[in-house]
Amino acid sequence: MNRRLNLIFILCSLLILASSLYTSAEEFSIVQLDPVTEKDDSFIINTYDPHSDFQISYQNEFSICSCDAADTQINIKNSGNIAEHIIIASDNRYSSVYPNSFYLMPGESKKVNHIVNLPCDAKENQHITLDIVSNTNIKKQVIQNAVVKNCPNLLVVPIKTNANATPCTSAEFSFAIYNPGKSSETYDLTIDNFIGRAEIPAFVALSGRRNATVKFRLEPDCSVFGTLEPTVIITSRGSLLKANLPIRLVIDRKYDFSVAVPEEIDACIAKQVNFPVTVKNLAGFSNEFTLTVDSDKSGIMPKNEFDSFTLGSGEEKIFSIAVKPVDRESNILVSVKSDYGDLLVENDIRISAEECYKFDYYLTLEDMCVDESKSGALGLYVRNNGKYDSKYVFEKISGPDYMYVAESEVIVRPGEERTVPIVFSQEKPGQYYIKWRAKVDGTDIEKYTELTLNILPWYNCYKPEFDRYNIDIRHGDNEKTILIKNNGIKPSDYDITVDEKAAGWIRLSDDSFKLEPGEEFELDLDINASEDMKLGWHPVIFTLSEKESGQTYGYKVTFALFDHTFGEYLVKYRCLISLAIVGILIILVLMFVLAASNAKKNIFPGLIALIILLLISMFILFSCFQFYKSFFGWNYQEYVNETENECQTFFSEDFCLTSLYQSFKEDHIHYITLSDFFSDPDEDRLMYSASETKNMDIKIFEDKARVSPKKDWYGIEAVTFSADDSRGGTVNSSAFYLHVLNLKEFNLIDFVLDNYGYIIFVLAIVLIITAVVLCKKNKNIRESQSKSRKKK
Repeated sequence: MNRRLNLIFILCSLLILASSLYTSAEEFSIVQLDPVTEKDDSFIINTYDPHSDFQISYQNEFSICSCDAADTQINIKNSGNIAEHIIIASDNRYSSVYPNSFYLMPGESKKVNHIVNLPCDAKENQHITLDIVSNTNIKKQVIQNAVVKNCPNLLVVPIKTNANATPCTSAEFSFAIYNPGKSSETYDLTIDNFIGRAEIPAFVALSGRRNATVKFRLEPDCSVFGTLEPTVIITSRGSLLKANLPIRLVIDRKYDFSVAVPEEIDACIAKQVNFPVTVKNLAGFSNEFTLTVDSDKSGIMPKNEFDSFTLGSGEEKIFSIAVKPVDRESNILVSVKSDYGDLLVENDIRISAEECYKFDYYLTLEDMCVDESKSGALGLYVRNNGKYDSKYVFEKISGPDYMYVAESEVIVRPGEERTVPIVFSQEKPGQYYIKWRAKVDGTDIEKYTELTLNILPWYNCYKPEFDRYNIDIRHGDNEKTILIKNNGIKPSDYDITVDEKAAGWIRLSDDSFKLEPGEEFELDLDINASEDMKLGWHPVIFTLSEKESGQTYGYKVTFALFDHTFGEYLVKYRCLISLAIVGILIILVLMFVLAASNAKKNIFPGLIALIILLLISMFILFSCFQFYKSFFGWNYQEYVNETENECQTFFSEDFCLTSLYQSFKEDHIHYITLSDFFSDPDEDRLMYSASETKNMDIKIFEDKARVSPKKDWYGIEAVTFSADDSRGGTVNSSAFYLHVLNLKEFNLIDFVLDNYGYIIFVLAIVLIITAVVLCKKNKNIRESQSKSRKKK
C-alpha cells in the first residue's frame, strides 16, 4: 500500500513539474502583487492585512486574428489564511471573463477563462486591464496585450477549371472554399467576363475550420466560340477578403451541319441536268444557313443565291441545281454558310464530260522480237467510246530515248479505233519499263498505259528446249522419245536433223514440225545400234532450224551404249569401283595407323601410304569424270550453242561490220585503242574515261582501254567512252557493244571448287591436324623406344 502511495506521489510531482515547464514555455508569469498603500486613480487604497492575500499567474501577451476569438487562462490562488470572495472586471469591450465571481478557501486555486472576441473591423492591438478585487478590499490589476493579426479566413482551391464544349452546350466546373478561421463566414459568388447562362450558388456559408466543394455550370451563348476566360469572384462578407478564380472554356467551332453533293456530274447527253444539294443541321440547336452556287463558269446555269433558311436540330433541306450540257470539263462551287459562328462549307463539284470522251487505251503486247520494231508490232491502241470526235495527244512518260510514236496526235471518230505504232530508232534487246499517256485535246481527260517490255533477240524468240540430254541404249533396235518445247514467244516452224556420224543409226519420226509458244512436240527416235558399235558414250548433235527467222539451235544428246552385262557394268562403273577400292584401302591403312599408334609403334610408313592413296583417289576422280558425270546428272552446262556467239543473233548485219561491235573470248582480256575513235584539232592530250559496267572491269592506260570480263561470264554489255582535253571540251562516243563469247565447257575443278570448296577446305584442315598429331605421337613413341634401348 505504501508503495502505491509513493508511486502516486511521484506521478503527481512529475505532472506539477511538467505544468510548470509548460507555463514557462507559454510565457506565463507568476507575480506577487502587493496591495496598494497609497492613493492611485486605478486602485482602491486599503490597509494591508497579513491574513488575507491572493496570487495571480497569467499570460502577458497573446495573438489574435480579426473576426476571431482568443481564450487565455488566468490562475488565481488564495495565499492568505482566510476565505476570499474574488470579483474580476475588464475595461475592454471585446473582453469577457468567466467566471468573474467566485470564492477561494485558503490555499485553493481557480482557473478563469479570459475570452477576447474581436470583430472583423478591429485592426489595432488591444491593451486589456483586468481589475481583481477581494472581499477583504485587496485590489490587483492584470494587464494583457492582445496583438491583432490580419489572419485570412478565405482559401480557394481549384478542382476543375478547364473544359471543352460545343456551342449551346454547358460545361461543369468545380472548386473548393476553405475557412481557416475559427469563426463562421459567408462568401458571395459572382461570374465576371462571361456571355451566357451561369448556374452557380449565390453564396456559401462555412463554420470555422470547415470547407465546401462548389460545383457550377456555364452555358455560353450559341454565337460564342473559341477560348473563353471568365472569372469566378469569391468575396467574404465579414473580412471582405476577395479571391479571383480564372476559368478556361474552349468552345470548338462545331455548328455541325453537313452538305451532301455529288462528287461528279455527267452533263454530256441530257439537255439539262439537275443535281441535289442536301443541307442537314447536325447541331443540337436551330441555325440559319445561306446557300450559294457559283456558276460563272462555262456550261453552267447563271449564279444562284438562295434566301436564308432555318433548320432545327436534325432537320435537312434538299435543293435542286440546274446545269447545262457541257462539251468540256468544268467545275461548280457550292457554298453553305451558317449564321451562328459564321461558318462556311465549300464543295467543289466536277462537271464531267467523261461520258462524251470515254475511250479504251492500252499497249498491244508485252514481249517482242528485236527486229519486230521495224514492223510496228508494238503500238498504242485507242478506241473512241464517247459521243464526239476526239483528238488524242500521246506523251511518253517513261522509256528509252530511241522509242517514240509514229504520230503524236490522232483524231478518232466515235465507235472507231486506231493503233499508233511505236517506232524504234535502234534495235537493242533488253527489258524496259515504258509508260505512255493519252490526253483528249482541250480537256483534262487522260489515261495512262504501262508495261514491262521484253525485247528478245531472234535466238530467244523461237528457242526450243529438249527435256533430256542423256539416253541409255543397248545393241540392236531401241525406241526412245525426246520432248521438244517451244520456249519462245513466236509460233515456230522447225526443221530437225542429226549430225552425219549419227545419221546411219538414228532415224527421226519427223523432220519438221510446228509449235505455238509453250506447246510441246514428242519426237520419236528409232535407234539401231549395230554390234560393231563400241560400248560407251556417243554424243550426237541435234540441229533445229526455224524456217521464218533462219535461226539454228544445236543441242548435244549423249547416248550411253551398254548391254548391261557384268563386264559392261564393270566398264560403266569402273571409276566408282576404283574409288570404292581405294576408299576401303584408305580405311584399312587408317586403322593400321591408329593401331600402331596405340601400340606405340612407328606410324610414319602408314602416313606415307595414306597420302599416296588420297592422291590416287584424286587422280581417279578427275580422270574418270567424263564417264560418270552423266550417270550422276552432272550435266553442269548446256552444249554451247554457236548462235549465241553470232553477232547477227542480236544486231543487224550492217552493225556487226562496224567497230562499235567487238567480240572476244570468255575469260580473256580485250584491248581497245581509243585514239582510233577520238582526235583533237589542237592536238591536246586527251584524258579518257568509261561508263560503268556490271560484268566487266575497264581500266584505261593512256589511250588503251583494258577490258576484263568477270570469270565464267559471257554475254553482251554496252559501254560509252568519254574524252576530255582539260580545257572544258568533253565528247562522248557512241555505245560500244562488247560481246564475250561462250566457249567454256564444263570443268570439274571449277564445279567442285564453286559448289564444294568449303568441304575440301575443311577436309584438308582435318587431314593436316590429324597428320601433325600422329607425327608428334610417333616422335614420342620413337623417343620412348630409344630410351628403353639405352637402359637395356
